[in-house]
Amino acid sequence: MVNIILDPIFLFIFKWGMTGAAIATVLGQALTSTMLSMVRELIFGVGFALLLPRFWGLAGVMYSMPVSDVLTFFISCVCIYRTYKALSNPEKLLKTA
Repeated sequence: MVNIILDPIFLFIFKWGMTGAAIATVLGQALTSTMLSMVRELIFGVGFALLLPRFWGLAGVMYSMPVSDVLTFFISCVCIYRTYKALSNPEKLLKTA
């Protein structure tokens, strides 16, 4: 999403050409990785640290981080799959830019 917004700005307003497109792509990937990290630590980490002890007591605290790591792994796989799919289809990249 960030890439779609920044591409026209960097290409047409700032006239940066391929450099602008590359910078927009990098910023879009940085946003994805930042969001993934925040989901892991804040939503999954804190959420499961508060939720799982209600079911398993003190062991629930110990299980909270491995459970958040596993869920983050699956979300990472989805992000990697979507990136790979977009990179393997250059026509689709040109339509979205």
